[in-house]
Amino acid sequence: IAYYFGQMLQDSLQVPVGLILNAVGGSNTESWIDRKSLEHNHQLVDILKDWTKNDMIQQWCRERGAKNIKQSEYKEQRHPYQPCYLYEAGIEPLQKYPVRGVLWYQGESNAHNTEIHEALFTQLINSWRTNWDQNLPFYFVQLSSLNRPSWPRFRDSQRKLAQTIPNVYMAVSSDKGDSLDVHPTHKQPIGQRLALQALKNSYGRNQLTAFGPDPSRIEYKDK
Repeated sequence: IAYYFGQMLQDSLQVPVGLILNAVGGSNTESWIDRKSLEHNHQLVDILKDWTKNDMIQQWCRERGAKNIKQSEYKEQRHPYQPCYLYEAGIEPLQKYPVRGVLWYQGESNAHNTEIHEALFTQLINSWRTNWDQNLPFYFVQLSSLNRPSWPRFRDSQRKLAQTIPNVYMAVSSDKGDSLDVHPTHKQPIGQRLALQALKNSYGRNQLTAFGPDPSRIEYKDK
């Protein structure tokens, strides 16, 4: 998806476009947030406690992390799904470099608790903007069409986050996905949707149509 995003951006702007890929499969939002931000957030601070047994963290992440750590010979072994780990290992070292914005495609490992994810995603955006000292635009992909009970509500929550957090934009992927596959099968259109949003909102191409229709209301009628 990021490749197609960069390709369309470069073709449109006629300048080289650099992308930093920093992706860890199955990772959770809390692993990408700095410790200070979590410690000072009264709604989220408890996520730092005994993470492999913490119900605030998705069960699959806890079990996978505990299993991996158990196999290590190092007593103090950490894990990518541990809160703050991926921020400390993969994001903090990048903050000396200027970046124009962020592409974000994650959420599968937080879909079990919409309310906690709303707080986590908001905190992640705020902390990255603070630590980079700029109002970074975030362009993110809404979860795809895998058939899981919690995902429709989670997707709606993502839609609302994009509407309420300034300078945050969402690309829909459910029409390009598969009910049996966690990943959308057609990635090029999703990358291009993100690129259209960036061209319009970050590069001043105001004439572009970058967003699809958004429902304004729902009515239920008896047959």
